[in-house]
Amino acid sequence: AISNLRGKILVKAKTGPSNPNKVGMEAAIREISLAILKVNKNFKKAKIKSEGRVSSTYVALAGGTQRNPLIKGKIKDALKKIPELSFLFKGKTIIEGDEKAEFRAGTSEKNGILIISGTGSLSYGWRDRKEVKTLGWDYLLGDKGSGFWIGQSALKSICCSIDNMGPKTLLTNLIFKKLKIKNESDLIRKIYQPEAVKIIASLSPLIDQAAERGDKVAKNILSEASEDLAIAANQNIKKLNLKNKKFPVVLT
Repeated sequence: AISNLRGKILVKAKTGPSNPNKVGMEAAIREISLAILKVNKNFKKAKIKSEGRVSSTYVALAGGTQRNPLIKGKIKDALKKIPELSFLFKGKTIIEGDEKAEFRAGTSEKNGILIISGTGSLSYGWRDRKEVKTLGWDYLLGDKGSGFWIGQSALKSICCSIDNMGPKTLLTNLIFKKLKIKNESDLIRKIYQPEAVKIIASLSPLIDQAAERGDKVAKNILSEASEDLAIAANQNIKKLNLKNKKFPVVLT
């Protein structure tokens, strides 16, 4: 998006995913540069009066940059090498994780707690100049309470149910229908592929549906996910000494 200096959004553009941990560095750079070029094109089409220069550029990047700061440098260096994007670097350019952008989207306060449960999960906290975090380890190392974790937990429950090692659950029929498979022999083939993380995370709304229909397995999964996210947020509250203080909590 392009905004004026008062923060008003003037034009927007949308492209594909750009989490380098999910799509790879090359694809991430391609999608970020495409988004910038696309929104700049839309700006020119709109014929909005401006000074004709970019004051600053802010890239809110998903993908655990807070755990791996080298990613930010690689992205910035790659963007600098693209001739069509040279106009960006005449002003200030900041590339960092998406946590601050998500927090600011929910509140104008500077201090508070952020809880993210998307494909991955993360909790962040701010107080004055202190910044703390929990989770954000990505799907292989943790991310409890995330869409991926919820979907994976549902799949594990289905497998246990099929093997008579766990209770029957509505999730079996719901997920089989979503994946367009008829029996368990198709399940491994459907899940073990390059898009596995995206596919598994996309199952999470079905757990909500099953829970609303009274399915105990689905309810337990959501209860555990909620508890893990609350524990993560509470750790940040303790680190920032926010107990008994008033502060916003942004959920996304």
